[in-house]
Amino acid sequence: MNRVKEITALSILTLGFLLTGCISAPSRIQNTEVLNPDEGLLLILSDRKWLETDRKIPPLIQLFYRPLGHWHNTGHVTFSDDENLALVRLPVGKYELNQASYVGGYLRFPEGTKFSIEAGKITYIGNFSLEVTWGFLFRPTRLVVTDNTEKAVKILAAKYPDVSDKYPIISEVLDLEIGRK
Repeated sequence: MNRVKEITALSILTLGFLLTGCISAPSRIQNTEVLNPDEGLLLILSDRKWLETDRKIPPLIQLFYRPLGHWHNTGHVTFSDDENLALVRLPVGKYELNQASYVGGYLRFPEGTKFSIEAGKITYIGNFSLEVTWGFLFRPTRLVVTDNTEKAVKILAAKYPDVSDKYPIISEVLDLEIGRK
């Protein structure tokens, strides 16, 4: 039994070590901040369903991304507790989503799940709806991305009124459904 605990602890430490330095936390912005000329904003909504109830999923759902052409993840967007909107500052460029993870599992995005960031603009890539159901432990079993631009604009204006007034929104909603149906 002690051997199992040792292996589990070593696995967790190894995973933590491997992730340290590979992934940087994105820069969430304040309402009054001004973007640099080579930056834009990424806007994502998230809805979560927990074990077939209307309860929100506990903390830590992450969407991992990387610049197009890179082989490793360079950043992530984290949704926790009651957060349903993320507004993240990113350098101008083309990116791709790699995976969505949650404690107990992950879902890989299909190759070519891309979005781009333009200078001085907000790129909205969709409403990510994640359902976690019973399985071996808990695991995200289905993720669907839908266009909910109206809701995104409304929440953005309430949470970041200055940003919403200052920067135009570009819609690059991803047409995506992964996992079990």
